[in-house]
Amino acid sequence: MSSDAKEIIEFTEEIYERIFLATKFYIEDGTYRPEVNPAAAVVVSTFIADGIANISPFLRKFMEAHEVTMQQLYLEMVLYTTCS
Repeated sequence: MSSDAKEIIEFTEEIYERIFLATKFYIEDGTYRPEVNPAAAVVVSTFIADGIANISPFLRKFMEAHEVTMQQLYLEMVLYTTCS
């Protein structure tokens, strides 16, 4: 494996770990629901974010027609999956 590939993997793992720790913090301070599993939240939010990044042209058109931005969509996903 190239050193670039190793660096990308390490960087990605670091991002996941930071999201995990932030999620744990928000659970402990009451921002996120106590039953949220921080590791599962990282995986689910990553799946959803990947899906948002690859959204179909038909859904983009629907969003535009209803004035929904990508930022709003991502925020709604976070609120829907984690907040009390």
